[in-house]
Amino acid sequence: MKNLMHRFIRSSSIGPVCLALFSLVLVCHIPPSVMSQDASHEDMMEKVQKRQSKMMETQFLMMQLMQLGHSTDLQKELEIIDDQVDSVKKLAQDYQQAMMDFSMKNGQKMKDVQKLIADGEHEVARKLSEEFQQMHQDMSNEYMEKAKETLLPHQIERLLQISKQQRVKSMNRFSDEFGIPAALADEIGLSKEEKEKLIETIKEARKKYYAEVEVLKNEANEKIMGALTSEQQEKMREILGETYDQEKSRRRNMENIRAKQNKRAKERESKKEQQEEGS
Repeated sequence: MKNLMHRFIRSSSIGPVCLALFSLVLVCHIPPSVMSQDASHEDMMEKVQKRQSKMMETQFLMMQLMQLGHSTDLQKELEIIDDQVDSVKKLAQDYQQAMMDFSMKNGQKMKDVQKLIADGEHEVARKLSEEFQQMHQDMSNEYMEKAKETLLPHQIERLLQISKQQRVKSMNRFSDEFGIPAALADEIGLSKEEKEKLIETIKEARKKYYAEVEVLKNEANEKIMGALTSEQQEKMREILGETYDQEKSRRRNMENIRAKQNKRAKERESKKEQQEEGS
């Protein structure tokens, strides 16, 4: 199985991204049952969230670095010259291998975390999760420093921008490109009222967009299916069953997760304000 995985990653153009995504989920996740134990400690929660946010930034950046090793479009975007290509490819391959080895070597730690939670050892579980995260962060930082030896400052800057684009697109409360302005609200200087108004505008625009997309998609599918005979259409339905829109499901699940996170953040902010007023 290990050899098969190695061959897939080295031969597939999506292998690096799949591995990075797997690592991202594995490394950045502290189980909710562990987090909830610290819910009354605002400083601890804030520290955990900052650490996870930093790790997300790092992992999306390393995903772009791995793509840079084989994506001619990304190389062109960063103005990579011929003399840099081989070094970039080797760096990406080395990092892929390092991630694979790290996951193989340390994957047991997350299983240990789950066992500790089941045994009620929440504080130990949290510390082990943080230790695991820090190890991965250190490894990624090491390879990012190596990238700076190969890439020029303006190339690093552009890589950081593209990485940020991908992160805020994937990790905002709407889980798509429409949520990017809201995700950057604090950084671009929106007030609380402006942010709330922006979010309502995004909700309305998204609703209209996806409704129109759904109509166009249905029209396109009807035209495509019309090219098949009734018998062929029936065979296709027997093979696949009813259509399941996984992308729509993914967006809905991510929106629910973000909504819960935003609710908890507001509750913490409200509690903090009450404490400040009482002191």
